[in-house]
Amino acid sequence: MKTIIKVAFISMVIGAILMIAGALTGAARAFQITNKGINFISNNAEPEIIYMEGEITSIHINSSLAGIEFIESDRYAVEITHYGIKPAASLENGYLRITHEGLPIIAFGPFGFSSYINEYRYKIYLPKDVWLKKVSVSITAGSVDINGLKSGDVVLSCTAGKITAVNVETDVFTAESTTGSIYLEDITAKAMTLDITAGEVDAQHLTTKSLRVESTTGNVSLGGALYGSNTVRGTAGRVRVRTTLPKESYSCDISTTTGNVTIDGKNEGFGYERDGGENSLRVNLTTGSVAVDF
Repeated sequence: MKTIIKVAFISMVIGAILMIAGALTGAARAFQITNKGINFISNNAEPEIIYMEGEITSIHINSSLAGIEFIESDRYAVEITHYGIKPAASLENGYLRITHEGLPIIAFGPFGFSSYINEYRYKIYLPKDVWLKKVSVSITAGSVDINGLKSGDVVLSCTAGKITAVNVETDVFTAESTTGSIYLEDITAKAMTLDITAGEVDAQHLTTKSLRVESTTGNVSLGGALYGSNTVRGTAGRVRVRTTLPKESYSCDISTTTGNVTIDGKNEGFGYERDGGENSLRVNLTTGSVAVDF
């Protein structure tokens, strides 16, 4: 603890001196505080492309502040753009691992201090139709953008930011966000879990045999061929479900404590239930409205 306080104090003193120098000269510099002290950073960063000699079978990315894209290509490659400490990237036995942990980048100049986020950019290039074993992405703040991916398991986690996934085929799909949004389109998964604390969920053209959605605050919109067991639980917000399957194929338990339930445009008050059907749809909301269209 004493070491951390000492580093922080020294950083503040040096930063104050450099800020005064920046004000006098009109220059601007940036630095990043690490457990080894202060790391001065160039204002310019160029992407570095790493071509992989072998194939990638699994991917794990863990980064504090990042924007991540998966891009279709004719070969395996990784493109990294960084302003601070270079993230660690390795490929071993088909397992691609990229890790970076650090505090925000701070800039000083004539007008004082400012912090940057999203200064780390990762682009993963994969051949078309390659089937991966597992893709796991975890970031603190930023965005995850996937367009075209096939994998046994896909796990996407973002504390603050946006998760976007389009045209994904997988056995198990999981997306978790604390604050932000989840946007999905054309996702085929045997099992799907969406968990968000505060934010929006917009998931369309889904095909799944098991769907579970947990939302504390925010609106949820779901659409597609929802087979098997489907459960949506929310505390506050609006829930809208559009399924391509007929009403007769579902047993339903749909309710809200404060608000109203609408089934195919008809107001059902606080709840709607029906038995029968090889599939199930359960939507339970505490405060807000629920609309289901079959």
